[in-house]
Amino acid sequence: MGEWRFASVFSALVILAIISALLCRPALPALLASRAVSAMARTELAIDTYNWRTMDSSHFEIKYLPAQEGDARLTLEAGEAVFAATTRIMQIKPTGPIRLILYPDQASLNRSFGWPQKEGVMGVYWGGAIRLLAPSVWMDKPDLEELIRDGPMAHELAHYLLDIRARGNYPRWLTEGVAQYVERAVTGFSFGGIDKADGYSRSPFLFSTLDQEMDDPVTQIEAYRQSLAAIDLLVNRFGWDQLLVVLDSLGQGMTLNQALKSQLGISLAVWEQEFRQCYGLAA
Repeated sequence: MGEWRFASVFSALVILAIISALLCRPALPALLASRAVSAMARTELAIDTYNWRTMDSSHFEIKYLPAQEGDARLTLEAGEAVFAATTRIMQIKPTGPIRLILYPDQASLNRSFGWPQKEGVMGVYWGGAIRLLAPSVWMDKPDLEELIRDGPMAHELAHYLLDIRARGNYPRWLTEGVAQYVERAVTGFSFGGIDKADGYSRSPFLFSTLDQEMDDPVTQIEAYRQSLAAIDLLVNRFGWDQLLVVLDSLGQGMTLNQALKSQLGISLAVWEQEFRQCYGLAA
C-alpha cells in the first residue's frame, strides 16, 4: 500500500510539473514536434543520399553525385567564404560540420521535398541540412564571386544558425526576415523595402497570415520584403543583440509573444500595431 501511495504521489507530481512547464512554456509541444520532424527528415535524407559522394572543408560536408564534383568544390569555397561573417552576425558557431546536399537539377531538388516541378529555388534549409541547386544549373560559367553574391549560401546558412538558436520554434516569416537581414549584410543582396518609393504595391499583410503569403506566387516577393522590414524595425528599435536573445527564448519553449514581452517589453499585437503605423497604416 505504501509503494502504491508513493507511486501515485510521484505520478501526480510529474503531471503537475508537466502542466506547470506547459503553462510557462506553451510552445514546448510544438518545439518537441519540430525536433521530431527534423530528426525524421535527417534520417530520410541519409537514406536517400547514402551512396552519394562526400567532400569536406573546414566547416562543411557536402554530398553530391559524381558529375557535380566541380560544383561541389565551388559550393564549399562559397560556404567557407561567407562562414566567418555569417556566424559572427548570428553570434554562434556550429560544433560540427554543416551538411550540404547538392542536387544536379531543379527537378531532383523539388522531389526531395515533394514539391511540384514549377517551384524554382536555389537553396532550402530543412531538417538539419542545407539543400542546394548545383551552381552550373544557373551560372553560365563557374564563378566564385557570383556564387557568393547571387547564390543562396549566406541566406541558407543564416537559416541553419537561427534554427540552432531557436531550436525549430519560430514562425516562417521570422526566419525569412532574419536570413534576409544577414544575407544583405554579407552579400548586399535584398528584395528591397516596403515603401512605395521601392515599388511596394500593397498594404502590409497581417503577421498571422504572412507565412501563407510566402507560398503564393502573387504575393511571395512582397511577403518576403515585409519579413525583412519587420526585422529591420525590431533591430532599429531594440538592437540586433536583443533580437538574438528573443531567438534564444524561443529555443527555451516560449511563444513569440512571450519572448517579445519577456525580452523587449512589448507584445506581438502592440508591436504589429506599431509596425503598421510606421508604414502609414491605421491600427
